[in-house]
Amino acid sequence: MLHNIREPQSLSRYITCIQSFQRYGPNQSFRCITYLHDNSVKVRGIKKDPVTYFKNPHGLNYSDLQESKYHDKIRERFHFDKFHIKLNANIILQCLTHKSFAHGKVPYNEKLNLLGSQFLKFRSSIYTLNQTKSFNSLGSKDSRNMIHRDTLSQVIKDLGLRPMVFWKKRDPVRGATYNGEATILSTVLNSLVGAILIINGETKATKFVDELLLNKNSKHSLINATKDKIIEEEDK
Repeated sequence: MLHNIREPQSLSRYITCIQSFQRYGPNQSFRCITYLHDNSVKVRGIKKDPVTYFKNPHGLNYSDLQESKYHDKIRERFHFDKFHIKLNANIILQCLTHKSFAHGKVPYNEKLNLLGSQFLKFRSSIYTLNQTKSFNSLGSKDSRNMIHRDTLSQVIKDLGLRPMVFWKKRDPVRGATYNGEATILSTVLNSLVGAILIINGETKATKFVDELLLNKNSKHSLINATKDKIIEEEDK
């Protein structure tokens, strides 16, 4: 016997309730799957429409990306042609997708981030040694700031890629600091480095990091972003 469940009138145009009847021995129970179609109404216990969680915080739809407008923009901003770097569209998208997005149902960048962060730490250590000629400089504040999440995330922001990153906020009404946006954006840069290392090899990855990210003459280098971070801290 299928029982009807009435919805409050105020929610009728926002919610679709699919009812299914299940029998467990003498007992009867219901499983009601509901989707929230309009973000203006929030009801505890109601699941979002799957379509809604395939959009990033800036409203970009994961399923509607065009390579000429999305992937090619990444390639152009990071000068892939100059460094003879080849990354296919799927890998680029994975690099810009955090595991918090879409409940982890799509490829995300966690392992690429780990690999890239270690390689970036290695190259930044070599850069520091070449600049100071002293092992005492390793682990210094300047050295740490160079690969700090705030520095890496600032590069992503400066390149205008912030609206292109796929992730989910812990609380949509709270600010960037509470939601850990800097950490999320830093994984993008680390992941791109990791992907370049795996697919294009150490030589090209080294050239990319040293000549673009660790070059003070590069407009969007970690060196310049580090200086901006230090100035900002001194002004506080």
